[in-house]
Amino acid sequence: MKQILSLFFVIIVFPSLAQQNYFGIQGSQRKGIQAAIMNPADLNNLYRPVELHLLSSQFSLSNNTLSFRDFTNAEDAYFLEGFRNSESPFNGRTVGSILGPSLGLDFGKFALGFSTEFKAAAHFINVDPRLGRYLLENSFESSFSSLSLNSSNNQRVNQLNWMEIGFMVAYTLFENKKQKLSAGTNIKLLLPGNYTNISIDQFVGNIVQEGNEISLTGARSDIELSYNESILSEGLFNFNLNNSVFANPASLGFDLGLSYQIRNNRQRTLFNTGLTARNLGNLNFGNGQVTRTYGMNIPENTSFRLDELPADLQQIERLFIESALFTNTSDRSTNTLSLPTVLAFNADMVLIKTLQVSFYGQKAFGNSESNDQVPVQEFYSIIPRLVLGNFEIYSPWTFFDFSGFNGGIGISYGGFFVGSYSALTSFTLDTKQADFHLGFSWGFGKKERD
Repeated sequence: MKQILSLFFVIIVFPSLAQQNYFGIQGSQRKGIQAAIMNPADLNNLYRPVELHLLSSQFSLSNNTLSFRDFTNAEDAYFLEGFRNSESPFNGRTVGSILGPSLGLDFGKFALGFSTEFKAAAHFINVDPRLGRYLLENSFESSFSSLSLNSSNNQRVNQLNWMEIGFMVAYTLFENKKQKLSAGTNIKLLLPGNYTNISIDQFVGNIVQEGNEISLTGARSDIELSYNESILSEGLFNFNLNNSVFANPASLGFDLGLSYQIRNNRQRTLFNTGLTARNLGNLNFGNGQVTRTYGMNIPENTSFRLDELPADLQQIERLFIESALFTNTSDRSTNTLSLPTVLAFNADMVLIKTLQVSFYGQKAFGNSESNDQVPVQEFYSIIPRLVLGNFEIYSPWTFFDFSGFNGGIGISYGGFFVGSYSALTSFTLDTKQADFHLGFSWGFGKKERD
């Protein structure tokens, strides 16, 4: 089982180095492709008429248990350290994205854009740390012990990745010398990659260890195993990105946005606000995907040997069927997941010429415990920004759903930026997140504003 969980993080870290949100850059006076990715209506507010985006990358590792010091001092995988140190259900998230070559064209009232982005994520959702410790370490502190577990939650461990090709359109609904109202949409062609999900719902049972034998008795639950057979046939650590990303049928996703600006006589933006519904739609994992649900019912006088569980999901299924204690209640060759839909609000205000403050928040929709949902993040941030010509220093102070309160810092110069949402508090308050983001784009043409 430890091999399977390690696979999730090999898959995400190897092909990508990043997170999936650019709210620290969105509030900049220099509106680029990152701002349009966050709100497609901002495509109508590009800093220059032609915006060529080369590369942006983000990465975030967060949880509700381990501090930044624990990350750096851990002798084992971070999720194993999380199980060892947690007294409540463990939640962990590793998310990343690479925003590749993209283009924005502002024609005045109309604006068009094209984007490419690769996303990946791995999650632990409400995992009982005692169960997690056993599954990964196969032992208790004593060689003769028992453990009773009762969870009303659906415990999930999953990883997934996909690619997005976006086609953006924005239009100015109203504009005069002082105000501007724009609307935009991003229609995204989604190319699903790999999806693996292990869930244990409504688990009740007793784990008993006698010497080297560890058994489960008096247990019941619904267990879902979803995986791509091609990955297992290639081997756990022979992940082929090119084959997997384009092996599934395409899906469609949508972003819808509104943007409103107040400007001064020199066309400098004094106040900018926006409302965005992002990630509407579904991801369809089809070719090679296997999704099966098993009803587990182990009577009190019967036991199932947990120490004999193999590290291969197909072998685990074979063992389930042979034991007669598990019933296959559902079998699907396609898995449709709801995208991580959020309603986002942003507001940027110029206090004085060199000082700006921004707010960003996103409300999550969908239940992350559901096996049909891509886990979704909710957070709220205040971002003061020092503007010195083309040079900016910004400092996001954010409350995240998993990791709590974090403070970070970043710098940008022209189209280049680098920063972190947690760098300041990681070294001082020792918070539960580590992340970074960076990128570069280039603008062409005459600026419409100072």
